Amino acid sequence: MRERPAKALPSSPPKLRRSPCKTAKATADIAAQIAAVQSSTQRAVGAIGSIAARMQEIQQFTAAIATSVQQQHGATNEISSNVAAAASGTKSVVAVLQDVSGAIADVHSSADTVLAVSQAVEQAADSLHDSVDGFLRKVAM
Repeated sequence: MRERPAKALPSSPPKLRRSPCKTAKATADIAAQIAAVQSSTQRAVGAIGSIAARMQEIQQFTAAIATSVQQQHGATNEISSNVAAAASGTKSVVAVLQDVSGAIADVHSSADTVLAVSQAVEQAADSLHDSVDGFLRKVAM
């Protein structure tokens, strides 16, 4: 077998070769970009925290509004119940007033009857008085 001559490691092409100065600058650029991303991330985390706090406030306001709506609903139901009771009471009063009106009509009718009978009794009394006077005149003559 033949020995092969040892090959030298290929050297990097000139485009890929960098000077230590350029490598340091690229490393610094990458570090700056990483710092910018970290800063943006921190600002985003802060903004998310603010949004979460605001959402908590909104939830508290919403809960307070829901409680107020429930209380208002209860008050409205109570008012509705009171109005229904008042309407029922008014119906009862109207029924009683109708009964009173009927009783007044009956009393008025009875009063008319009593008046007619009184007038008939008065006429009968006058007629009796005239008859008694006539009789007494005849007897006295």
